Amino acid sequence: MKVAKILRETLASEDVAARVGGDEFVVLLRGKPFSHGAALGERIRSSTQRSLIVHPDAAQFAGEVTLSIGAASGRAGDTLETLRHRADAALYDAKAAGRNRVSLAGELAKR
Repeated sequence: MKVAKILRETLASEDVAARVGGDEFVVLLRGKPFSHGAALGERIRSSTQRSLIVHPDAAQFAGEVTLSIGAASGRAGDTLETLRHRADAALYDAKAAGRNRVSLAGELAKR
């Protein structure tokens, strides 16, 4: 619930966020530059880390909840599946690099 609240507070009204299962979310930013998505991912990550998250059993965790985020930009000919695959690969790069970070997918990350 707290991550959903952070997403609502951070995203613009035209952006779309969806939970795809477990603790995985997808955010679609149509018509925005890749750099915007990377910066937004960092704002979401840092907001979550600073938040007080209360679990249903009333245990509280402050500053212990972290996010690893993979970001990808759409290309001509992409399907949702190919775009998600690149973002997922970037997510695993973020986890392999030590977690709690934003990783950018492929050659677009070099721009």
